[in-house]
Amino acid sequence: MAAAAQELPDGLERDRHLEQAAHPVRVWGRRTLLLATVALPVLALFNVFGQRATTTSAASPKATLSVHAPARLRGGLLYQTRFTISAHRQIKSLSLVLSPGWFDGLTVNAAEPQPSQEASKNGSVSLNYGAVDAGKRLIAFIYWQANPTTVADRDVTADIYDGKTHLAHVHRNLTVLP
Repeated sequence: MAAAAQELPDGLERDRHLEQAAHPVRVWGRRTLLLATVALPVLALFNVFGQRATTTSAASPKATLSVHAPARLRGGLLYQTRFTISAHRQIKSLSLVLSPGWFDGLTVNAAEPQPSQEASKNGSVSLNYGAVDAGKRLIAFIYWQANPTTVADRDVTADIYDGKTHLAHVHRNLTVLP
């Protein structure tokens, strides 16, 4: 019975598989790999890789514009931007104008509510929503996807107009990580 306990299964060698001395490079290699495996989720929890949304606002006597969106993204990521327009006075013809940075390397999946009209305005995209009464809000959601090959920092701005009258301007920086 003792001889049977000493035998190893086919394909295993005593020196290589059972009594192998720990080589320092292999030990530190395994530790490094384990540390990297644990560190990546911890860094993600602290928003190092993006997607946690922040809000930026601008106000005027007639309206307030708030943009709630992530400042950092990863390629391929789906995300949402919320534009909240609060009318302090009546807005007869509300337009939300988004700079080209919102669209360069990003794909629009949906916009809710749908604007009544869309137009190009000096390279920017203008979304027209009609009238908003004083004391009321319009909340527009745009759902995006960062194209996987997009890697860049960019300025993104949002402006609101009542017809041709400029009401508010929000400037943000958007970083797309690989």
